[in-house]
Amino acid sequence: MEAQLERIREHVKILNHSSERMSRELVVLSRRMERLETNQSWLMKLIWIVISGTAVVIFKVFAP
Repeated sequence: MEAQLERIREHVKILNHSSERMSRELVVLSRRMERLETNQSWLMKLIWIVISGTAVVIFKVFAP
C-alpha cells in the first residue's frame, strides 16, 4: 500500500512539473504571438503605403 502511495506521489510531482513547464512555455508562446501580430500589423501598413505610392506614381506617369 505504501509503495502504491509513493508511486502516486511521484506521478503527481511529475504531472505538476509538466504542467508548470507547459504553462511557462505557453506564456512565452503568447508573448511571441503578440509580437508577431504587432509586426504583421506594421507590415500591412507598410504594404499599403507602398501600394498607394506605386499607384500615385503610375497615375502621374500615364495621366494625360
